[in-house]
Formats: sequence, C-alpha cells, structure tokens
Amino acid sequence: MDKHELQRDAASLHELLETYSQVDPLAAQCLEMIRGQLAEAMKKRIHKPTRAVSLHYYFLEEGLGRHAGLWEAYARYSNRIEGRDVTEARRLDADFRSGSLTRESLSRDIQNQQAKHGGTFSRRVETIQRFLKRIARSLQ
Repeated sequence: MDKHELQRDAASLHELLETYSQVDPLAAQCLEMIRGQLAEAMKKRIHKPTRAVSLHYYFLEEGLGRHAGLWEAYARYSNRIEGRDVTEARRLDADFRSGSLTRESLSRDIQNQQAKHGGTFSRRVETIQRFLKRIARSLQ
C-alpha cells in the first residue's frame, strides 16, 4: 500500500466533501461518516488494506454522484485504501465509458488475466465483479 498516494486520495476526497457540504446536507452527512478514516489516511496512519467507509448507497441511491468529481474521488480513495488494483479499475471504467466493454472482451480479459497472474487472479475478478455491480446499479 502506497501511503503517499492514499494520503493524496484522502485529501482530495476530503476537500471535495468539504466543498459540497456547504451546499448539500447529504455531502455533509457523508463527510461526518468518513471524517475519522480520512484523517487517519491523511496522517499516513493506515499501513495495510482496510475497508473503506461505505458511501455507495449515497452515491447510487441518493444522487451524491451528481457533484463533479466526487464519485471519482471516492472510487479512487476506496480502491486505494482497500488495496484494489487501481489501474485495472481505471482501465475497466475507461472501457465502459468508451463502449468497448462487452461480455466477449470481459471473457477474453479474464482468461488473459488468469493465464498471466495465476494466484492474484481472484483479486482481479473481484475488482471486475464490483465494477460490474456498480454499473448495473447505476443503470437501474
């Protein structure tokens, strides 16, 4: 876990939540929920992957993601603190946004990753599954 990158991502999320808290009570509520964990990350006191305070409900069901950059900042932070492969998540997100993410391309990617990474493959599959669940919830 790169504590410097986690510190940067935590500071970015904190700043955005602070900004949007001025105009959106939901952002203020979420900031209070995650404030302690963000403080620990910004002080570089988190040394191993841990669960991020879950704010997914607020983004997906309550519309918190309407604020520019907030969903992306939270996704970067939660991926980083949980020790997920951030580059893989970014690639999947870019593929989804460009329309090149298809069932066939995912199957091909899974086979390639399995052959390439063996034991670490299950973490990559979990990243893909979480990403697909996020997409499915946002399309509902």
